[in-house]
Amino acid sequence: MDGKTPLVSVAMVVRNVERFLAEAIESILNQTFRDFEFIIVDFGSSDASPAVVKSYQAKDDRIQFHVIPPCNLSEARNDCCFRARGKYLALMDADDVALPDRLARQVEYLESHPEIGILGGTNDLIDESGRWLGTAARAENDREIRKTLLNGNPFSGNTATMRLDAFRGVGGYRRAFADTGEDYDLSQRIMERCQGAKLGEVFARYRLHSGQISARKLRQLSLAQCVARASGRIRHQGKADPVDSADSITPELLSELGVSEEDVENTLLATYSTRVLNSLRASAGDSTLPLVNEMLKALAQSKHVRGSVAAETWFTAARAYYRRGDIRRACGAMTKAAIVHPSFVAATPWRGLRRAARRVTQPSG
Repeated sequence: MDGKTPLVSVAMVVRNVERFLAEAIESILNQTFRDFEFIIVDFGSSDASPAVVKSYQAKDDRIQFHVIPPCNLSEARNDCCFRARGKYLALMDADDVALPDRLARQVEYLESHPEIGILGGTNDLIDESGRWLGTAARAENDREIRKTLLNGNPFSGNTATMRLDAFRGVGGYRRAFADTGEDYDLSQRIMERCQGAKLGEVFARYRLHSGQISARKLRQLSLAQCVARASGRIRHQGKADPVDSADSITPELLSELGVSEEDVENTLLATYSTRVLNSLRASAGDSTLPLVNEMLKALAQSKHVRGSVAAETWFTAARAYYRRGDIRRACGAMTKAAIVHPSFVAATPWRGLRRAARRVTQPSG
């Protein structure tokens, strides 16, 4: 690659994604916007991922490929992103697909809106074979993004483009988050320094597949989300943030941040609900049942769960049962949702299930 500084740096980390990697790389190389460098970092693949990248690097000198020792995701993302030279830093996931005009539209918007430090977009959801499953997210202005940040990350990793100065200004990703929640924490800290926006246009296809974060890691993700939120509250109070010097999320760090078991339990169940609904979009109901069972087990073990969260959990289970044609269990789950939080069930749009659940609970003549 010549010495000219590109306007955009595309950053992608890779580990054992050979099945989807070629399509992801091609979707960046085929962008209508051409003034970019493509930084790819492999951080411990044991499959053919490095060979796939090298085959494309040999044909396109915009690709810069680096292999680093095995490490956690936050460390790999930092290694990749701090190599960037462009004015804008565009994140890309190695199992997703960018639409051809993604970079062109985002650069155009950022160039005309200097107050925006981080920009997102909308995703089409696809399954492992690329089948369309629906469209996720919507346009959000700065105020709406800040409201969304209270509960989760409004920016998807495959549509987020930010000013490189904004990324560097917050110090990049933080070690404590290791493999989960690092993007949510980054978004929060960037939004503390600048404004954000999300466009309603579809910029990428987000792939739902079995190789993504496993159910066993959902508690770790929930802990990370709670830590990111508590960390933000401490900074807002003008206090020193203990996460800055933390190497991992420990019970001592949770205590210092004031993260309670109630926070973790409610966040965990909300995370399970999201994963179940995504799984239902990607597959038939039967393959989702193990995750539903884990979710209900987590609910049964919870001691501090809010009624609305418990009702949402049962309602999510009802949708999974309904999807596989098990109407009896679906009605049973809806009935339990009605018992723990009647007003929640009354507000749900699933009228047929609500009527069936009421019949189950009504005494016979």
